[in-house]
Amino acid sequence: MIRHGENDHRIRFEMRDRIQKTMRYMDSKYGYGWGQNKKACADPKLMLCQLWIKQHDDSSVSAFFESELNRKIYDLRMAGEGQKYISEMLDINMSLVHGRLNYLKRNKLLDDAPPIINRRNFNIKIEMPPRDEIESLIASGVVYQSLAKKYEVSRTTIATWVTRYGLDDLAETVRRQKLTYVVIYQGKTREYRTADECSATLNFTKSKIHKIKAKKDGWRGMRILSGFDYRREMQKV
Repeated sequence: MIRHGENDHRIRFEMRDRIQKTMRYMDSKYGYGWGQNKKACADPKLMLCQLWIKQHDDSSVSAFFESELNRKIYDLRMAGEGQKYISEMLDINMSLVHGRLNYLKRNKLLDDAPPIINRRNFNIKIEMPPRDEIESLIASGVVYQSLAKKYEVSRTTIATWVTRYGLDDLAETVRRQKLTYVVIYQGKTREYRTADECSATLNFTKSKIHKIKAKKDGWRGMRILSGFDYRREMQKV
């Protein structure tokens, strides 16, 4: 906006025209006496006009902190609070908080807070990995969540890839095998469909079954594995 320096007469004319245009807009939208209306004072067009005017005033930054409300907003934001919390604490409109913080950012007095979640750009097209790679990972027991983390996509995207490659049956087989329980005791092997069935047959609690399953060496000569882990052991032998 500044063409040839901050004292250029064209800036004053542009400022005058912008102020008059903003006042006409405020009068037509909120009526007479809009200065007493909090919602009107937080209007984005009015806030933008105020910020534009303050950009050409050297004392605007120091004058900003003369207001007690502005100091409270600044202190709460520096304490790490978000805009919604600040508006609720001070009982003011969120757009007013946004305008004040935006002014501080323009004058390099406040940095943007880092995002809580680093979201990827969904507009970027992601190439599907080779079918053999997906098939080997699923066959090795890698779940959708781990695959999504590996390729930095959602689990829905992983499920779409699996369907396109025709690996739904393989994924379902692996899932079902992980839910079964194989008990190895005294050289005998028996497979159970659910933890309840295994618990009722062995007369163990389900928590005890899970504890035995977590131990690699088993418990008193008894080993409990998932159907998937048992089949992988048999393949290695």
